[in-house]
Amino acid sequence: MAGFVLQNGAIPDGNLVRHRCDNRACVRGEHLLAGTQSDNMRDAVERGRQKPGGCRGERVGTSRLTEEQVCRIKSRLASGERGRVLAREFGVNDDLVSKIKLGISWRHVA
Repeated sequence: MAGFVLQNGAIPDGNLVRHRCDNRACVRGEHLLAGTQSDNMRDAVERGRQKPGGCRGERVGTSRLTEEQVCRIKSRLASGERGRVLAREFGVNDDLVSKIKLGISWRHVA
C-alpha cells in the first residue's frame, strides 16, 4: 500500500489496492491501482485465479457436507423430517440445517 500512496496519493474511500501484475507481494507503485472489491473479484475471474461465482459448496475448504448430502437433507426436510435429527445424523449443527432449509446456505443446490 505504501507503494501505491507514494506513486498515486491517498487510497480513495471505499477502495482497496489491486495489483496489475497479480503478485500480491509487489509494492511497485506503477503495478498498483485503486478499485472496489467487485473490481478485484472481476480481475480474479478474468485472469483465471477464480471461477465465476467464487468458491461455494464442497469447494470451500471448511465444508462438512457434500452436495449429495445437502440434496438428501433438503429432500428430507421437505418431507417433514426435523432439522435437529438431520443435523445430528450428518454431523453438523442445527443452525446449518436451518440455513439450508431457509435457502441461506447451499442455495445453489436444487
